[in-house]
Amino acid sequence: MTIIGRLGTEPELVSTQSGQDFVKYSVGTSHGIGENQKTSWWRVASFAKEGSPIREKLMELPKGTMVYVEGEASMRKFEKEGKTENALSLVQSKIEVLRRPDSARSEAAMEESPS
Repeated sequence: MTIIGRLGTEPELVSTQSGQDFVKYSVGTSHGIGENQKTSWWRVASFAKEGSPIREKLMELPKGTMVYVEGEASMRKFEKEGKTENALSLVQSKIEVLRRPDSARSEAAMEESPS
């Protein structure tokens, strides 16, 4: 499955109960026009190994970064406030940064400009 959207959270390093580390983050995708526009939120997990360039790059991405993500989708059910909910999650196999948030670009330009 492929999605293009913006990071809803900064990527976070977490561990499974068995002790395996992975990076989790959310991506928001929008569809529809004007007042009919809706946003879908995707939970994404990356199992890139510690020290890999992909994992290092991912951990530095700020909220709002537009990304292209490829991965394997899985559906899970869970209980929330007494109701059964479904969530579609992705296990990332590829990620590309399409655009960083404007604030990150402005800060980078300020750091690069001579004083």
